[in-house]
Amino acid sequence: MKIYIKLAFAYLRKQKSRTTFMILGVSLAIMLVFGMDVINESQSKKQLTMIYNMYGSYNGYYFNLDKDKVEKIKNDKDVDIAIGVASLGEVTSDDGTSIKLNSSDKDYISTEGYQIKKGRLPREDGEIVLESQALKYMKLEDTLNQTIKFKLKKEYKDEQGINQIFMKEQSFKLVGITTKPKEYYSSWYELKGFTHFKEEKTEILPENLLTYESIVKLKSRANKSKKLNDIRERYNIGRLDFEENKKLTHALDEYSMSKNGKAGEDTKKLIIATAMILIYNMFNISLIDIIRQIGLLRVVGTSKKNIRFIIIIQSLFILIMGVIIGLSFGFVFAYFGIKIFSKSLIDMHLSGSDIYLSLSSIINALIIGCMTVTISTIVPIWMAGRVSPLDALRKTDKMKQYEKVRFHHKIIRKLFGVTGEMAYRNIGRNKFRVIVSVIAISMGGMVYIDQIGVVKNNVFNSTDVEMIRMSESDFKLYKSLNKDPYFSGYSKDDIESLSSIDGVNTIKTTTASLGFLKIKSDELQEEYKKYNGILDTDNDAEINILINGYDDSYLKMLKDDIKEGGELDKGKGEYPIVAVYNYYYDVLGDHEYKETIKDLKVGDVLIIKVREIKGDLIEYKEQKIKVGALLKEEWGFAGGGRYIEIILPEKTLLDITNKGTHSALSIETKNEMDEEIYRKIKQLFKNDLSVVIDSKIKLVEKNELWGTERIKVNSIIISLILLISSVNIFGTIKSSLLIRINEFSMLRAIGMTTKQLRKMIITETIMYGLLSSMLAIILGTYKYYKLINMLNTRYKEGFNMDNIQPFQLPIVQILQYSAITMTICILVGYLSKREIDKLSIVEGLKTIK
Repeated sequence: MKIYIKLAFAYLRKQKSRTTFMILGVSLAIMLVFGMDVINESQSKKQLTMIYNMYGSYNGYYFNLDKDKVEKIKNDKDVDIAIGVASLGEVTSDDGTSIKLNSSDKDYISTEGYQIKKGRLPREDGEIVLESQALKYMKLEDTLNQTIKFKLKKEYKDEQGINQIFMKEQSFKLVGITTKPKEYYSSWYELKGFTHFKEEKTEILPENLLTYESIVKLKSRANKSKKLNDIRERYNIGRLDFEENKKLTHALDEYSMSKNGKAGEDTKKLIIATAMILIYNMFNISLIDIIRQIGLLRVVGTSKKNIRFIIIIQSLFILIMGVIIGLSFGFVFAYFGIKIFSKSLIDMHLSGSDIYLSLSSIINALIIGCMTVTISTIVPIWMAGRVSPLDALRKTDKMKQYEKVRFHHKIIRKLFGVTGEMAYRNIGRNKFRVIVSVIAISMGGMVYIDQIGVVKNNVFNSTDVEMIRMSESDFKLYKSLNKDPYFSGYSKDDIESLSSIDGVNTIKTTTASLGFLKIKSDELQEEYKKYNGILDTDNDAEINILINGYDDSYLKMLKDDIKEGGELDKGKGEYPIVAVYNYYYDVLGDHEYKETIKDLKVGDVLIIKVREIKGDLIEYKEQKIKVGALLKEEWGFAGGGRYIEIILPEKTLLDITNKGTHSALSIETKNEMDEEIYRKIKQLFKNDLSVVIDSKIKLVEKNELWGTERIKVNSIIISLILLISSVNIFGTIKSSLLIRINEFSMLRAIGMTTKQLRKMIITETIMYGLLSSMLAIILGTYKYYKLINMLNTRYKEGFNMDNIQPFQLPIVQILQYSAITMTICILVGYLSKREIDKLSIVEGLKTIK
């Protein structure tokens, strides 16, 4: 057996270049798979730790509960920990800062991810703990024991199910300050406060207004969403009285995917397939090179088993070397790539010290290496055992039969001459080897045309929800959700200051208000009633609505979205005349827009409940309105869309609500000055944390940055595929030369020049390039089309919007990749032609292959 092991290594040494290429193929495949797994797992692990700190360790959150349901949830079979607290409404400061108020519970606070920065938890009535960010909102010092005056507000339903608002003045003594990581405050967040509360011993709220909420940690991570929903259904909790900790769920799922090696599966498959093709081709070439030696071994009595053993030993050597080098390169790749390949939910700093190596990543890399070598060498191992002495001695790559001269041969001869026709016929000698080589190089083209085309053609810019909702605006200003919309907003002074900025053309204003529509339950669609838990016995239901007041400029833009009618309030009718969007978005079901009110018509009179400001208090008042227009279903994408929506002139809404400020501003500018204008707007509101600025240029920059990151990743992937594929084509051409040395010598002997032979080889590689480019164009364009079609289908099904992204052939990417492919193939041809230059006619005629 030792002699066969020595023979195996002797053949590997003899074929050093091919051995190197095969080890390189395995190494590159393992490097990318292992490196990407390590990067994904390292990012996910750090992200998971940060999200636990930011958003808490609970899985779900139930609210509007009574005490009985809190206890049932605590004892549920799927629940590990449930912590209930009293929900005491909201407290609003004089400047409009709104803070959600709960009773104080040490476990609840820590499970939500809060840390005590200063002070202690409340122990007596009238004491409160607030976030340091809330103090910044209110522009208060970060000091304890100060007394802060608030308006306490609690929305509730009375015994008849009618929505009411309870409000009173309430002062609190600040005894503690909580905080969260700074990353928590970089996106949407809700300010929270905690106060001392004991049932029947605290007068902060009337007892009949008390409700409770509970955060829940499940016993198992499996099927989290289903289990949380099952708990909701078991205790008859409303569909809208439940929220999943979605950022934590996303991070857990992403971490699980990274541990299982599922992240970037398509990329791995491409690299592995390309490496397999390389190793398969190289082993076949090696087999051709040692075919006579195999024949001689068979003559002296070597068995098929031992011949195959030689190839198996070679495979094991290539696998072991490939794994060692691939794991080493993979670690280096992960160390430097951890910053480049960032795709986390949150902005976080990552460095080489954050690298996390798990046993599962190493095992996954080993499995990939074994699969790559095993699958690609099965056929050569089997073929080696089938070689008989006679076959080995007369082995050739000549065509089995004479091929007729067809019309395409004549065309090729006319275009490329006799050498071109010969190159074409040479390609046809081993069609399978040609096919796998062409597939290998076309894989990179598929990725390039699809992925780079998506970025360069701004597909995600044109389908970005935020970009579409910006419409004709360059900037949108609105207030954070931590500001009470009835006691805050943009004043006339704010509008004047913005108007004075050079480059600002127009400013449009809107005012928004939440309210209710009073309606009989039998006038509502059955699916809507089921969705919201409205019973047929509820004769007079009150359903959530959004009320928007638009200025004249906005109302003019609304004309194209009107399905029926068109008349809006002119201030002369008995009731305000409004436009109605009669749809809601099923966010918990099949994610589609669905009708709310049955048979709603232009001219119908509806009764809505609107919040009216009376001094320092808010009360509901009823207001009759007349339907003047019905909006198209697709308008919901640009508007609110979650509830039925009422639209009327802003002045009318301001008069009804007694509100003196605007909820949002939309600014149109001179585009060439957007960067400067953005800087000035930020400077104008630098001391107001509640101001939120949506900027079209910033959205474009965000998408461009994302696109740049995507190009980085795909460029590395494509480069690896092209590297492996180039080696593959070089090996294929080299094997063709090896087989045809005798034939080339005969051609030289009858008068063909070295220059003509070189031209034939280069023409052959050009044909590889053409075939690879054509296949890449077909596959890449198809994948690109599928993506565009998928986006259009989703927008059509979800928002009833047609052809949101028209299909355009990614012609630039097609031309670019074709040029790259042709260049590589021509370079391979020039490298191969050196074999022709060294060819000796006499020695070549002696060679038998």
